[in-house]
Amino acid sequence: MLMYPKSLSFDWSMESIPLIQTITDLRNLWSMDLYVTLAMLGYLCFKELDNLHELTSQSNGRLKNVPCKNDTGGSGSFKYLEHTSLCNGFTQKSNGKETKSLRNGHAKKSPVPAKKENNNSYQRSNGCDIIRKRHSRHCSCSPERCGRRFSRSSSCSSSGSVSYSEDDIVERTRLLNVVIVATSFLIFPFLPATNAFCYVGFVIAERILYIPSIGFCLLLAEGACQIWQRFSGWGRKVLIALVVVQLCLFSVKTVLRNQEWQTEEVLYKAGIEVNPPKALGNLANIYKTAGRIQEAEEAYRRALTYRRNMADVHYNLGVLLQEIGRFEEAIECYQLAIKCRPRMSMAHLNLGIALTTVGRNVEAEAVYRQAATLDDAGLKDPRGQMHGIVSSLFNLGRLLQEANRHEDALIVLEDALKRRPDFYPQQSLHNMLGETQHKLGNILEAERYFKASLRSKPDHVPAHLTYANLLGKTDRAVEAERLLERAVTLEPENANVFRHFGQFWHDQGDYKKASQFYHNALTLQPNDFEITFNLANSLRQAKDNEEAEVYYREAVNLKPDVANGHVNLGAMLHLNGKLEEAQASYLKALSLKPDDPTSLQNLKKLRNLMAKKAQANKQPES
Repeated sequence: MLMYPKSLSFDWSMESIPLIQTITDLRNLWSMDLYVTLAMLGYLCFKELDNLHELTSQSNGRLKNVPCKNDTGGSGSFKYLEHTSLCNGFTQKSNGKETKSLRNGHAKKSPVPAKKENNNSYQRSNGCDIIRKRHSRHCSCSPERCGRRFSRSSSCSSSGSVSYSEDDIVERTRLLNVVIVATSFLIFPFLPATNAFCYVGFVIAERILYIPSIGFCLLLAEGACQIWQRFSGWGRKVLIALVVVQLCLFSVKTVLRNQEWQTEEVLYKAGIEVNPPKALGNLANIYKTAGRIQEAEEAYRRALTYRRNMADVHYNLGVLLQEIGRFEEAIECYQLAIKCRPRMSMAHLNLGIALTTVGRNVEAEAVYRQAATLDDAGLKDPRGQMHGIVSSLFNLGRLLQEANRHEDALIVLEDALKRRPDFYPQQSLHNMLGETQHKLGNILEAERYFKASLRSKPDHVPAHLTYANLLGKTDRAVEAERLLERAVTLEPENANVFRHFGQFWHDQGDYKKASQFYHNALTLQPNDFEITFNLANSLRQAKDNEEAEVYYREAVNLKPDVANGHVNLGAMLHLNGKLEEAQASYLKALSLKPDDPTSLQNLKKLRNLMAKKAQANKQPES
């Protein structure tokens, strides 16, 4: 990716690159080349560390006060070299006589005659011989050829001897530090992407190449510097040309890539070529957020054509379909998500909600109970997993409560409260437990849970509504009204708040006020069957029969398959003297619910009335 960044992607998740599964895969050569290079680099670094340690441990500085002449006739300039403790011992030749100096500073004459060489004095040492032999091949007697070089910085005499100055050791240390730091920058920040220490899900991503690229740039710059020092003339010109071309190419690539990072949509589109399923899945999320539903659905389905086992894409597609009312298709998507990832608690949760919406309550209960058996061990997102589990228990409790299985609901909700992690909001659980206890007739327990819900979240509107309902039915209307007014203040655009307020006044017998609040609720949430039906009931109780008839008709149009709507419309038409229409409504109700006693009784009364009217009409004629 650093050497040849032709293809870049915002995310290289697992499986976006085919795994190496056989020894014959040619990509193994790249791996071997990488590790051999790193091993050689490591070996050279440790070797150079050993050399520098040898020099610094044997010397406090540099050989000095011992002249090393150049080839200027013996009278040229001298470089002073330190000799205090450079060598274990050294042999010094002067005026044709050789003496050997030991560590303790004593000297003795040597029986071996000294060899003359160009009548120039010279120095040798056991420690220096090692360095001289290692690096003499790089030096000549020309001072201008003795530059600073890795592992061989030196000054040379006419005899080819090598000596080291302070600047030489500083340069060698600097170069070694650059190599070590650059290699560390290149390797260590990339280690998390190996997934060796913990699961992160991606193997390559631009965001994890930022810091390694620092080391890469350092190595390139230092390499260019070393080549520059070793060449002159045309060699340096070639180097400059190569560096300029490289900088231009990489700069152009950077500018083009920056344009692709301008917006998320452009970025994800650019990633389709490299990682189609991941890029299309993210692109679909962008479309969904922007309200481009059709494009989002198409992108999700395209992503699944590349990889059918992407649980997240199945799940997100299910959420999209559920939001636009295509519940059966959403159910299928959630089931596929669970098939791909059986422990995905959020898929269980949404599947249960979708099943409940279409009336498949038995299946929904089974899904919720299955979700309750899941755990979060070893998952990348344990918080989300536990949130889905507890939410499934909460929805199961509500499902059982709506089925009038209050004892079962209480058991499930108490289990949810025990399993609730600290980050999960507790006010909803307390509120639902309070509502369940209220329906079981346990007023004190219900009130305790309602108060606990409001303590944990004082602005929790559902607790205001359910607690107000309890207070209203226990002759504490003033407190109930205060809670409902507080709920209106907290959420003035919430139709459910006005619906509860209307129900409160209906229970108190003030039907005009009740109808006013139902009107407000219907304004905020038009075409709602329950609000419309309750408004019609309040108007009927307030003796506003004509208006009540209007809203009963509207309720029947909203849900023509609900028998109760037809019964009440028939009763209202009956009262308003529209007997033929009333009879048709009763008959429709009986077709939907044949054994409904109210419909049968009202129809019998209506027909008696119709018979009496018919008889009365016949008498004047006779």
